Amino acid sequence: SVFNSFNKSSSLYSANSSYSNNSCNLTITFTNNSIKNIPTSASSSASTANQKVLRKTPQEESTEYSSEDDSFDWILENNYKTDINSMGEILLNQSDLALQMSAEDRENWNNQAQEILEEQTPRIALGAETRTIEYEKIKSNIALVQKLGVEKYLDQAAKSCRLKGQPVHELRQFLEGFADAEIVIDLLTSGQKSFTVAKFKPNGGRQVRQSASYGKAQVLCHHAIAKLYDKGRVALLPWEDLAGFEKAKFHISPLVWAPKPDTWEGRTCINLSHKSSGFMSTNDATDIQRSDLVYKPSVFPNVHSLCEMIAKIKEANPNSEIHGGTVDVSAAYQQFSLSARAACHRATLLSVPYKSEMKTVLAVYLVGVFGDTRASHVYNTIGRSLDYKHNHLREVKRSETYIDDGIIVETAENLNQAMNDYCHNIAFTLGEEAVKDEKRKNYGFDLQAIGFTFNLRDEVWRVGPKGKGILKMYLALFILLPAVFS
Repeated sequence: SVFNSFNKSSSLYSANSSYSNNSCNLTITFTNNSIKNIPTSASSSASTANQKVLRKTPQEESTEYSSEDDSFDWILENNYKTDINSMGEILLNQSDLALQMSAEDRENWNNQAQEILEEQTPRIALGAETRTIEYEKIKSNIALVQKLGVEKYLDQAAKSCRLKGQPVHELRQFLEGFADAEIVIDLLTSGQKSFTVAKFKPNGGRQVRQSASYGKAQVLCHHAIAKLYDKGRVALLPWEDLAGFEKAKFHISPLVWAPKPDTWEGRTCINLSHKSSGFMSTNDATDIQRSDLVYKPSVFPNVHSLCEMIAKIKEANPNSEIHGGTVDVSAAYQQFSLSARAACHRATLLSVPYKSEMKTVLAVYLVGVFGDTRASHVYNTIGRSLDYKHNHLREVKRSETYIDDGIIVETAENLNQAMNDYCHNIAFTLGEEAVKDEKRKNYGFDLQAIGFTFNLRDEVWRVGPKGKGILKMYLALFILLPAVFS
């Protein structure tokens, strides 16, 4: 199931999904406001086929068209069992009939879908600034480890990642009134605490090997790790020079490389869900209850809550244009450090050339990690403080915070100032590096947030998936899935 059609009797439009074990109810709504080149022939066909049953099975499954204003709904209701084979049969039998496109419209959509597919196709291309890991320089780090011990060494190495905003006494004053102010301060000064279940035992590098994607994109994985090392966000040590009792403190997980649109670097992530027959994964070993007592789970905004905020802003300013914008914290999870013990459980082993042989290098993350089961709640302890400061003492909220995204709605004349205020709060708390111009976007009437487009022009506005989101659905439903069953 994907989206329910929007309730046009209310100014608050919602998108919901429904699912049950025995049946599937799928409704997709396309609107002219959410994508400009919506097929006009499909819209006109929908008008003439309003409420017309195009196909019925003996079980009375049906596909219906309805039309209202300048939008159309494709509604597929059926009693098929919700397995992939049944969905494939539905798509094969009905997808061409359902959209009623002209050849020109279909070609246009297919071309755009192909562009999306090409963006998601893995490509490994080396850029001019590819960085490498220099084993000779890493060897010199071992002397300090032998002097301090590995945990004190990691704690010292992480200091450059801590308290990059204002000093503690100013932060405490700045966050006065925020319930979890001391948790934020502790996170910024000491790093994410480690909470593991009693039966967890680090694997010490046993029963783990690198992923297939690491093997294919090893140069790019090393490039990503080298960049983090240069910024002080990863510690690198020669594995063979560590004592056995020090190695036993580390839980090793493989790296995974994936393509990323618009950059040759792709994404390099550590797979903290990797487990073996003898060892738990880092994520499985997390004591979620204890962690959540400190880093409280957040209730993130959804389409409904954003529409509520927009409605209240509009009600408070009936004669003003309402605009929207977003501010994204740069590399949000890297804005907080890890405690030494937590860092030991977020490590990987790399194979690095040195002279005529290959050497094993230990890479230890010193900052928050994407893929950590509680990372969003840990970071959002900070995110909630930004939201609190931006809306404190205001009668009407002007922003919602979705992890690292500040979603801001204001009158057209006040939006830039509201975005400046949000940026100031980020810089004060996390430092100037956490705010970048390219991460700040003023969308005017067409706010884009949490995967949706909010058209704020009218008294009763429209909400729908972003244009690219619709293309991705089209690609999946009408090209990729039918190909599986053809």
